[in-house]
Amino acid sequence: MAAWGGILALSGFQYDAHGGKLAFAPRINAEDFRCFWSTPTGWGTFTQRLQNGKLEAALVVEHGSLALGELKLALPAGMEIGAVQVSLGGAALKARPSLKAGVLSVKLSKVATVEAGQALRVTA
Repeated sequence: MAAWGGILALSGFQYDAHGGKLAFAPRINAEDFRCFWSTPTGWGTFTQRLQNGKLEAALVVEHGSLALGELKLALPAGMEIGAVQVSLGGAALKARPSLKAGVLSVKLSKVATVEAGQALRVTA
């Protein structure tokens, strides 16, 4: 369990199953970050790349599934975002993004289920 505490501390991972909310706030290597995540229904990887003022994030489910209604991503201080695009398995999803206090919140128009082998991608 001590190792899991390190993952939580360094990734800023938070999960709310009831609300369908997932959050990441990388504490190290935010410009090129990758970590493992796990919930009761599935597990996978999260990657975040920040280059030239652009964000590319991917939530990949390796096993099981993940019902997701909102994804929150902490951004470096002062980072501005442009148009936000969200896709699941290559298909665009409708979402309502907002940026407050350095956190990009992406609320999906309806709960999406990310299945094993699929990736939910956010670009801004």
